[in-house]
Amino acid sequence: MRVDMSFDLGPENPLGALLSIVLALLCVSILSRKTQLSGHVARVKSIDGLRGYLAFLVFLHHCAVWYGYLQSGKWMAPRTTLYANFGSSSVALFFMITGFLFYTKLIKCRNGKIDWGRLYLARVYRLTPVYLIVILILGVIVAAKSDFRAHDSLLNLCKYYVEWLFFTIRGAPDINGLKNTFIIVAGVTWTLPHEWKFYGVLPLLSLTQGVRPKWPLLVIASVILLFWHPHGAVLESFIAGLICAILVEKKCLHALAGSRSGHWITLLGLLLGYAVFPESHQDASILFLALAFFLIASGNTLFGLMGWRVSRFLGEMTYSMYLLHGVILFLAFEFYNCVSGSAALGLLWFWGIVLALIPILLGASYLSYKYVELPGMKAANR
Repeated sequence: MRVDMSFDLGPENPLGALLSIVLALLCVSILSRKTQLSGHVARVKSIDGLRGYLAFLVFLHHCAVWYGYLQSGKWMAPRTTLYANFGSSSVALFFMITGFLFYTKLIKCRNGKIDWGRLYLARVYRLTPVYLIVILILGVIVAAKSDFRAHDSLLNLCKYYVEWLFFTIRGAPDINGLKNTFIIVAGVTWTLPHEWKFYGVLPLLSLTQGVRPKWPLLVIASVILLFWHPHGAVLESFIAGLICAILVEKKCLHALAGSRSGHWITLLGLLLGYAVFPESHQDASILFLALAFFLIASGNTLFGLMGWRVSRFLGEMTYSMYLLHGVILFLAFEFYNCVSGSAALGLLWFWGIVLALIPILLGASYLSYKYVELPGMKAANR
């Protein structure tokens, strides 16, 4: 293990991350005064508060990745443990949230029936609208970067674009010969196939709670499970979410979660998961993150932080923020490159751009949530 919390690393400075989070909360505070978002709320408010911070940390992770990309031409993880885990550990917690929430649904339907059609239709309406807009923007950017000329056959153009439209389940190919097309969205779509495949195996998981899905659903779920090959950290994160759902339902440690000691244990688990282990690919890292998540799922608000109205407001915009931040970063740094005539980026310019993008990202995420996500969720309910 190594602790990496240096303060002289420029684009990966922890103080820069702290300043960015404070600015984000100020922006969200202004937005929340003008409009009361009232979308789907998780069973535990502290989880809603957690989500927004996770998405914002992924944004900071990709800011650091972009700085390195502009300097070296290589798309790779940040050098520091902290900023690398802003991406990987945050995604691990996202998978835990998914596992927890959906297995909790199964537990609630124990020995009963589940309206599978409604469940999957709700997922389609929830995840598809914003994603389609992002893929449309990606297509426009690809066309512009290609000078609006076809550099590949029409068949390949259609094939590759369709693969993107279907949540990159079969991969994220380069479109029209544009190398590293995935950079336009910061590569965030890699998590979505795992999410969809997890939804696909829910009928099998429901058997553990006495639910008896129809056999076609079980066959489809079995095929999905057969061809789903998540690497260790992804699988462990989903399993951690399932285990947390079982433990939370038993209410065995709720008193600890609400105690002062519980707050310190949660903070310690997050610090160890984010700042000590090199990315969340180690079993110990997943264990500490799962410990913190279990206490948060049991109602721990981390000294009240996750329960703030501003935190929950930020959490409601999570999906839009997660999908949109890559496009916004791409457009911003491409614009800088065109104006300056150089890919070289000084630290002052870098942090200036990052801080300037925060209100833009949050404003766009707010509009996306209000006018795209919410209507989709309401349509699913109808």
